[in-house]
Amino acid sequence: MFGLLVFMSCDKSSYTEDFQLTKTTTDGNNGGFGITPDPGATRDSVRTTLYFEDRLLNAFLIGLSPNEISYVIGKHVPTSTLYSYGDLHQPATFIPVTDDINFNPIWREMQIDFNPGFTPYQFTSSAQIDSSLHAASPEITVTMTDNFYRYIITGKG
Repeated sequence: MFGLLVFMSCDKSSYTEDFQLTKTTTDGNNGGFGITPDPGATRDSVRTTLYFEDRLLNAFLIGLSPNEISYVIGKHVPTSTLYSYGDLHQPATFIPVTDDINFNPIWREMQIDFNPGFTPYQFTSSAQIDSSLHAASPEITVTMTDNFYRYIITGKG
């Protein structure tokens, strides 16, 4: 019987190492991101229904602390996008949309605003948002916010 031994190389400066939720990277605290969490930080959290690729899902979002946000931005940690039409804590006419639920554990919120002359409507996928944003006459404007969330998909919407 033959065995195969594979060695993998890791770039010690890569962001992937920073995402390990280990005692070493968090000084024994369960914070992740390679930093000690803010012990006194007030965390924003919200339960919401959202669209991903035309499917409704339920999610629980936990806001990152200012220290974690600074780390994510400073290290250029990849994030996925959560498109919202307004404050996630308030009742809204339209449901948020995300572009990813598997690869990145962090969403950065982007605000959707319809341009003058266009009637607002519900998007159900990031592909629809991209098409509307990059059309010859764009229907929407998307604005980056300072809101970052860890998320947990809790079921079908």
